[in-house]
Amino acid sequence: MRQKRSGLRKDKRQRLQTIDRALGLLELICQAEDGSSITELSRQTGLPKSTVHRLLATLSAHRLVVQDPQTSRYLPGIKLFELAQAVLQRLELRKQALPELRDLCQRTNETVHLAILDDGDVIYIDKQESQQTIRMFSAIGKRGPAHCTGVGKVLLAALPEHELDELIRRKGLPRFTEKTIVDPETLKAHLAQVRQQGYAIDDTEHEPEIRCVACPIRDHTGRVIAAVSLTIPAFRATRAQIEALAPLVREYADRISRKMGWTGESL
Repeated sequence: MRQKRSGLRKDKRQRLQTIDRALGLLELICQAEDGSSITELSRQTGLPKSTVHRLLATLSAHRLVVQDPQTSRYLPGIKLFELAQAVLQRLELRKQALPELRDLCQRTNETVHLAILDDGDVIYIDKQESQQTIRMFSAIGKRGPAHCTGVGKVLLAALPEHELDELIRRKGLPRFTEKTIVDPETLKAHLAQVRQQGYAIDDTEHEPEIRCVACPIRDHTGRVIAAVSLTIPAFRATRAQIEALAPLVREYADRISRKMGWTGESL
């Protein structure tokens, strides 16, 4: 058993070393004005040419680098541009959303969240905290389940069916409260309703003391890129009361969407 653990630790160290080396090569390639050759990268890193070649093959397979067919030099790949665009969009989203999140929070004196979907989980990328004595404790950067949160259901409802099926298969539908939807077909029917009405309700499905209403945020193409939610302790709002706030949340979500280029015509 001790020998097996030692082997696992060694394998983990080797994987981390490989990742570290590959990222080092990628950084050098990005810094070079006219790309890098295998010989140059080997000299700069102290790695054998065979190791550099193997790492570059992996980076190429993921489109992180590309080899110029004429010079054989390696250049940054288009995948880096795609990743950078995703980061910039998130930064721009937060910038454009902030005034609206603050206004909605001040108008209702309840907590407001901005969230995106990442690998099947919800990530809260911004938050405006209620000044109420009793409020929800959450954190920017925190991950949460998608199938039982308001923002998560809004984001799942926008996915193509095959992507939704894959997420359900991979992540499962764990139960958090007695109201959590744990049956795939029931969830799909529920998400169809979310798409039709344009908002989602979390009726104590993730936390027994929390209710929230969430609406989608769209980009210039009409694609759902994020969700905004209003979160209220269950003792302060019934389901009917939280549902009555949906038009208000939608108003602010649409404001943010328009700032992101959505015109309403691309739906």
